[in-house]
Formats: sequence, structure tokens, C-alpha cells
Amino acid sequence: WGYDATDGPVIWPHLDPSIYSLCGNGTHQSPIDLNDAFATTESSADYILNYPSLQNVPFIGIHQTVQAQVSLTNATNTLTFGGKTYNLTQFHFHVSSEHRIEGEYFPIEVHFVHSTTGGERAVIGFVIEVECTNDPLLGSVLSHIDELQGEDPKTILQDLDFSTITAQLPKTQSFGKNLYSGSLSTPPCSEGVEWIVGTQPLMVDVLTFNKAKRHLKFNSRYSQDLPGRKNLLDFGLA
Repeated sequence: WGYDATDGPVIWPHLDPSIYSLCGNGTHQSPIDLNDAFATTESSADYILNYPSLQNVPFIGIHQTVQAQVSLTNATNTLTFGGKTYNLTQFHFHVSSEHRIEGEYFPIEVHFVHSTTGGERAVIGFVIEVECTNDPLLGSVLSHIDELQGEDPKTILQDLDFSTITAQLPKTQSFGKNLYSGSLSTPPCSEGVEWIVGTQPLMVDVLTFNKAKRHLKFNSRYSQDLPGRKNLLDFGLA
């Protein structure tokens, strides 16, 4: 699967119907357009991020994106809400943003993917705007993107400081779990994923954005219908 005409999101359910069927008939799919007609905001105080700094994190090129493999370290980075603790397993990037906010797309989006020991998933998403300065974490990570070349694209991120991320969530209103239970935005499009999407963008500078865009090209799924409604591809086949 990919993002082109012959293997893109419209085609996903047909590439392997036994595995990817939810991409075409799921009713709680991601991403979506977060807007006032559907979304109400929740207090970020209900979401506790424990993100200590990490060292020597593998950074790899993996099927259509680049990804920091936190799960391959001795990380104790967690998200806690709703009486459950989710462990940060990886974070990756999409160009352009997958979620929209009030109909607006953004140049990039980063997804911090978490899971419980029982396999439940939660994702914190931040849209990313292009400005004159870099968020320190994003700038540090994406400065290594040109190192991901060849048959085994990987490098090591020596030091990751998440302090700007942990500071950002309390600043921003967030579309929280009770509002938006969606899916993975890539095959197999599994549902039951709890999404928290910040309303205030993070920032990268033009040079960093251009590096990401040259490497990732385009790797975003189109907006899905609101949770609980008929899958858009079902409408197309009706």
C-alpha cells in the first residue's frame, strides 16, 4: 500500500480484503476534520504526559514515513488518562497533515503512538506549521532525515528532549478521547484508537519543512466521515 493512484487510500481495502477491509467499511476511521459542529474541547488536565528525555533512539525509514522507534529503548515515557497508562512506542510524520482543524490543512503532522500492555492504542497528534523557528524536538529529529538512505535507512538520535511537547499539551485545548475514538490512519485501519489532537500547532522552519517534504513527498490519508457514520467508500459504491 501507498499513497499513489494505484495503491493509495481509495485502493487500500482491495489490496488485501481479508486484512484491510476496515479501510473501506469501518465507521470510526481516521483522520477527520475537527470542527465546532462536531468537536467540543476537553481539559488537558485529564491527560498526564510523563516524557523524560531519551538517548540513542533508532530513527528509521519505514513504509512511507520516518519513525523514531522509542520501543527499542528502555523508555518509560507514558500517557495516562481514563484510568489507563499507555506507553510511547514510536512517533512518525505525515506530509501534509492528516487531520484538519475547522477545515484547514497544515504542512506536517506528527503522531505520538502509545499502547497499553493489553494492546489498546492512543495517539497524540500535533499539526505543524511552517514559521521562522523550529520546535527543538522536531528540529532535532528532522535534521537527521537526510541520513535515512539506502536499503536499510536508519540512524541514531542521540538525545531527545520532549519538554516542549509536554509543555504544549497543557497550553492547548485538546480534542479528547471521549469525543474522538477513531482508527489507525494506515492499513489495516484498526479501530478503537483513542485520539488526542492539539489545536495549537507546533512549529518548524522552512529549511526543516523542505527536508521533510523532499523525503516524505506525500503520505496522508484523506479526511474520513465523522465517527459513527457510513464509510465514504461505501457511499462511493452505493
